[in-house]
Amino acid sequence: MNFMLLLVSLKQILGNFMLLLVSMKQILVTFMLLLVSLKQILGNFMLLLVSMKQILVTFMPVKAHFSNPLKPSCHHSIL
Repeated sequence: MNFMLLLVSLKQILGNFMLLLVSMKQILVTFMLLLVSLKQILGNFMLLLVSMKQILVTFMPVKAHFSNPLKPSCHHSIL
């Protein structure tokens, strides 16, 4: 009789362990989905920064502190 109770207890322990493994797998999958979502959010944020930079460059003219290297200046012209 005690042997049958031991087998039933071992079966319950094994069942609970399998449920624990399934729960851990679900937690791992959820964590991976969270990482993917964070990666997408970071990617969207980077695209937003690039768009803002393009808007700033378009609407705010930048004053050049250096002369155009393609246009020769008067003291460097080749005679």
